[in-house]
Amino acid sequence: MAKGRGSSRAMSQRIAALLAEILDRSGRRTRPAECERRRSFGNHVRESKDVTSATVNAIMSAVKAVGVGRLLSVALAGYLAGSFPSAEFAQRLSGSTVDLRQDGSGNPGATNVDKLLGHRWAAAVLAADVTKGIVAASTGRRFAGDLGANVAGTSAVLGHCFRRFGRERGGKGVATRYGQLLVTDPRYFVIDFLVAFGVGRLTERGSVALGAAVGTSVVTALPLVSGRSRPLRLGAVDATTAIATIASGVIVLVRFFQERGRPDELRRVPRR
Repeated sequence: MAKGRGSSRAMSQRIAALLAEILDRSGRRTRPAECERRRSFGNHVRESKDVTSATVNAIMSAVKAVGVGRLLSVALAGYLAGSFPSAEFAQRLSGSTVDLRQDGSGNPGATNVDKLLGHRWAAAVLAADVTKGIVAASTGRRFAGDLGANVAGTSAVLGHCFRRFGRERGGKGVATRYGQLLVTDPRYFVIDFLVAFGVGRLTERGSVALGAAVGTSVVTALPLVSGRSRPLRLGAVDATTAIATIASGVIVLVRFFQERGRPDELRRVPRR
């Protein structure tokens, strides 16, 4: 009996030693790889912090160089330019009795004007809305450089979407944002237009197409804030331009969210 117990104990010890050796060898193989992964992650975190810090410092330096007062001035000018009620102005000139805030989609924008007043008035409103963004961003660039163009252009989109400092609902801001992008970085205009055209043909829903287009340009601008060129390899883009593109896109998407559940603007109704 004692001999059997001794042999069982010896067998258990050998099995334990064998398992320990296997685990030790496995740990030796995985430990370097795990350490390398941790080292790579740490380097990535440090690199991201350095890039973020450099971006913030560059923006603060640009603000100091231009002057806070001048930036506030171009921001206010851009906001007032964007607040011009081009759709309502066209409705009054047309002599129609429709109410753009009640009829059709209820949105005072070019697509609702097209549905209620016709193509000619819609084209005029669209041109006016794009011009608001162009004038605001160009004026901002003239008085405060590229940073001023981004600030004034984004303010124009804000003024178009939220008039009278948020007390009045405006349009969705897509056309005004196009004007901003044509001045600050036309490549984003091309992205928006192509996505809107493709999604519009597939879904035949204007709100879905325009929302997808704006969302796409926002997503493509996110990596560019840190100076990277992914995911579409757009090349070098100033961080403030990328931030302004994201900001104006978010403003437009907020208006799309507020208008959810309303009739789609591609469906026409009889004109009065």
